[in-house]
Amino acid sequence: MESAALAQAAAENGLAFAALRVISDGAAHHLPRAVLNAVDDSGRIGTGRLAAGLLTRPADWGAFLRLARAGRRAEAALGRLGAALFEIAAPFLL
Repeated sequence: MESAALAQAAAENGLAFAALRVISDGAAHHLPRAVLNAVDDSGRIGTGRLAAGLLTRPADWGAFLRLARAGRRAEAALGRLGAALFEIAAPFLL
């Protein structure tokens, strides 16, 4: 996925690499149509397209807000995990 290119670059340069991931939603959760329509070919979300989609598909708001909350929880969990791992590894890195 996203970290594959970084892992490859690290391997090519003889560097250690690790990736941390968290899951923000389950397999049964579906992205709202407004979000799907806002994603471009490179996987980026166009904020204008997203806003337009949410304005024209008000039924997507509930799912969009649940997705945003789940993303914030996942980001916080990743931050806590990263901080804990750094605390463990710091004596070996300095």
